[in-house]
Amino acid sequence: MKQEAPLPLPHRLAIAYLVLPVLVWLLGWLEWWFSIPLAALTAAGAWRLLGGPWRPIRPRRTTGVLLLIALVWVMLSPAGGYFGWTVTDWIVHRALFLDLTNRPWPAHLPGYTDETPPLLRYYTAWHLVPSLFGKWFGVAALNWVIPLWTWCGVGLILLLFARRLPLIQAVAASFVLMLFSGLDALEFLLHYGLRDGVLNLAAQFAGGSLEWNYVWGPSRLAYLSIMECLLWGPQHFTIAGLGALLIVQLSRQPRFLEASGVVLACACMWSPLVAVGLLALATGLLIQNGIRPCLSWQNLCVAPLLAALFGLYLANDLPVIQQGWVWEIFDSQRQLAVAMSSAYLAEFLLLAVLLWWAKPEILRNPFFIAALVSLLALFWFQYGSVRINDLAMRAGLPGNMVLAYCAARVIAGCLPSGNFKRSRMQKGRHWNLPAGLLAAALLIGSLGAVSELLTRIRSGFWLPYELGNWSLVVDRGEYVLRRYAQREVPGYLQMLLRDAEEDGFDRGELLIESNYDVYRKANRLIFASGSCGPTDGFFVQAYPMDPRSLPERNQGFEHLNMEVAAIFVSKGSGNCVTAARLPQYALACIRAGQRDSSGQLIWQGQYAYTHCPAASAGQ
Repeated sequence: MKQEAPLPLPHRLAIAYLVLPVLVWLLGWLEWWFSIPLAALTAAGAWRLLGGPWRPIRPRRTTGVLLLIALVWVMLSPAGGYFGWTVTDWIVHRALFLDLTNRPWPAHLPGYTDETPPLLRYYTAWHLVPSLFGKWFGVAALNWVIPLWTWCGVGLILLLFARRLPLIQAVAASFVLMLFSGLDALEFLLHYGLRDGVLNLAAQFAGGSLEWNYVWGPSRLAYLSIMECLLWGPQHFTIAGLGALLIVQLSRQPRFLEASGVVLACACMWSPLVAVGLLALATGLLIQNGIRPCLSWQNLCVAPLLAALFGLYLANDLPVIQQGWVWEIFDSQRQLAVAMSSAYLAEFLLLAVLLWWAKPEILRNPFFIAALVSLLALFWFQYGSVRINDLAMRAGLPGNMVLAYCAARVIAGCLPSGNFKRSRMQKGRHWNLPAGLLAAALLIGSLGAVSELLTRIRSGFWLPYELGNWSLVVDRGEYVLRRYAQREVPGYLQMLLRDAEEDGFDRGELLIESNYDVYRKANRLIFASGSCGPTDGFFVQAYPMDPRSLPERNQGFEHLNMEVAAIFVSKGSGNCVTAARLPQYALACIRAGQRDSSGQLIWQGQYAYTHCPAASAGQ
């Protein structure tokens, strides 16, 4: 009997990359009597995909170039640590890394009151492996582990995306993926007219975002560019890229069909909404192969068990999230028709028509059809904030990956193969009108991706993780009770979670009792109040023990007001908390307080290490 061939090595590496964090979560968060059998069952189910000899990948110039492109791409993103980490999503990412590194697993976040600390509830697959290294080697290890871990994922995506393409075509395909976006620039021109549209387009390209429907348009119906998805949410980008490419490229592999459900279940811990989009793509597997090859113990036992566990952990006690049919947000049917047709045309439909024109046989590709149907359907249900439809933005990413993959194959087919030496080049297929129009559309769309990258590069700077804020409760406090934590853990879930030794919400040493009690913990002041009043106007004045010991640039300015983080309000219980960093030099006195919008003092207190100078009227 002929032995069944294993999956290609790059695909096995990609599957191992997706499954590894799930095993870490199972062993790190659940009781041993449940986690060890389930982790063994998951590993056995995944072994069907990973089995076979693990020979090293044969060195190829194309592989090295693609990995280098991936490295540059990661280092230009906030994951690299140098640029753009101050965007909202990355404040949360950094806080999650620190909480997962510094707190026992399962991680509980410090509460605002003396209640039971809430359980951290988030799809943490992308965060877990770097955080585990942070536990082993210290918080400073996050500075190199996070870029390395992200580079592995992005590198695998590019290797699969440009699989079996020669060097020139592989490089072109990788740039198609990096710059793939909807035609938001076209919508600027249609809305403002040619002259004003070009001016607005140039202004936004120079210093803003070109995501029309996301930022400027009235509909909030948008599929974000591939570039923006990596810059803001690497976990969504990674599982969408690897998951979609595994489904498309392994659709005829019996091994993959028998255990594809395990990959889809693991996707829930990477991004639940992206998993919805991958499930839509997986219908192509059934169309192409029927249901019989998918009837296996991995798909019927392991996958449902994992999906149910992740659903219990992530979805129980969900906060109130805006949701409803899209026509409910428009005043008239005409507004709805204009918004939907504009969004469809600019975001993906024109690109899909050009793809069909350039390659008519694409209509026989079940994954292209599944991607198109999912992209058409996702706009009709609103799930998420008023600003944007989170369901469409995340669940539509696998469909956009398929469109990018098909577009890259068309563009690459028109380019010569071989290396860059003309004597050894082979001619590609001649350019024709549909392929040229597709390339032009991709170039117009790339303006949005390039604009977003430039904006992130301009907005960031280096901040080592060991100098970052210590907890999600300080960085993004409104997420604690709204979205990423739960207090009421049901008994059947609590029974499965490990009993972590929690440090609770130790505010530290009480320094000042006032409207806001001021505590000192390590090198920070923590302002905490049982009832929220005004939420701005905080100040801290720190007086050094010996002003002469300060660096020359600080002398004479040592008692000026220090910056205090914006107040974060826990609206569920009415409690407030915020924090400020203290200077490193020895202090003689701390004075803190709060003023209203007119500058009038609401409250003030002080704490003397040795002595405090008299407070002046101007302070």
